[in-house]
Amino acid sequence: MNSNGKSNPQTIPALRFVRCIAETGDVLTVTPDHYYRVLPDPAEDNGMLRVVDNTGEDYLYPAGQFEEVSDLAGLLTELSIGVTVPMKAALQEEANRRGVSVSALVRQAEALSPPHPAAQTRQAVSLTWAAIG
Repeated sequence: MNSNGKSNPQTIPALRFVRCIAETGDVLTVTPDHYYRVLPDPAEDNGMLRVVDNTGEDYLYPAGQFEEVSDLAGLLTELSIGVTVPMKAALQEEANRRGVSVSALVRQAEALSPPHPAAQTRQAVSLTWAAIG
């Protein structure tokens, strides 16, 4: 509570991302040169990071295997996805219907979905099928 007797709104931690810089990796866990989301964890005080790995689950990894990504805007502009021609057409049709670009449509879907990449993919696919159907 603050001095006025009202409760303080909960602070949402900022999303953090790291790039795997390990020399070797296991495709089932982390892969060199891939990007991962970091979750807050007290283990960071002991040199460990809680990383959402390739399995979609979060596990502790040595912090030395990763480097912090500070320029998220630069990172996001470099990412791309491949979609089938029907999916691309459906996305363009839905974007036109809403009067926005496909990029804006994807950002809107991203804002509605949880921050987990697999969940975002499922949301985009659901949006696409809803547009087709």
